[in-house]
Amino acid sequence: MTRESVDRNQAIWAAYCQGATQAEIAAEHGVTQTRVSQIVKRMREAIPQETRQERAERELAFLDQLRREAMEVVHSKPSPVVAGKDGDIVRDPETNEVVRDHAGRLAAMNQARLLSADVRKLLGLDAPTRTEVSGGVRYELVGVDPEQHR
Repeated sequence: MTRESVDRNQAIWAAYCQGATQAEIAAEHGVTQTRVSQIVKRMREAIPQETRQERAERELAFLDQLRREAMEVVHSKPSPVVAGKDGDIVRDPETNEVVRDHAGRLAAMNQARLLSADVRKLLGLDAPTRTEVSGGVRYELVGVDPEQHR
């Protein structure tokens, strides 16, 4: 393998690890998406098993920490809603209770959900999703008079 192709493969691997799609990488390097997939697979397989296991454990610990922090936000008291140029706290006109903004909590819930999906993927717990596709076929003769062909 030439130094040029080694450098290209390392650049492809780096781009993949940084989140670029295989299609984007292929376009950038003038190769097919299939070739990028082959290079990524080869680079991944070249990582020693012990290193992969250590990395997986570190990533799992990192994702778990992020999920714990997201859940802290979920369980925290929401901020009060403020309005007006002076930032007056908004109160419910019927109960006089402070109106709270739950947007941050909802965003944290969604982030915790996404992090859980990442953990499931890392551990191989994410089951494949079954997709059913159905359709129909309609045939139409254009420019033919069916009466002439009886």
